[in-house]
Amino acid sequence: MNKKTIIPFLTFILMFLTLQCKDNGTGPEEKNVPGKILWVEVPDSIQIPEAGYFNKALIKAAVQDSNGLDDVDSVYFYSRKPDGTLANKGKPLTMVDNGKPFSISGDPWVDAGDEKAGDGIYSLTILIFNDAQAGRYYFTFYMRDKAGNLSDSIIDSIEVYR
Repeated sequence: MNKKTIIPFLTFILMFLTLQCKDNGTGPEEKNVPGKILWVEVPDSIQIPEAGYFNKALIKAAVQDSNGLDDVDSVYFYSRKPDGTLANKGKPLTMVDNGKPFSISGDPWVDAGDEKAGDGIYSLTILIFNDAQAGRYYFTFYMRDKAGNLSDSIIDSIEVYR
């Protein structure tokens, strides 16, 4: 090979090797992977109050994402009641990480009882009224990132009693 053919050949080899090295998870081309739920905190039990009152419980989930907490789109859970039906008409209960305390007169999806904004611990205060079913409620937690990746789920439960 002469100089005129060896330089394009070497350039081609370098480009080929560079393309082969991309997206191997070791550099800036790392793929967006699902985040993780590190832990959840659900009280063991809560009592059904007398008529006209409510009891509340703070539910928490700590999350992490390899792309940072700014990549977290949502943290939520589904609640399955003792009779097997889903609470909240089957819709997810969305948690927040906004540092706003619980307020009964506020927006439940905003004033949810989160303790510190931006710490990766998402919270939601649940309310138990007199008409609640007694028995075990199962909560299935998820985290979704902005790329649409869904974390593995974590299941916990709470016993609601009279």
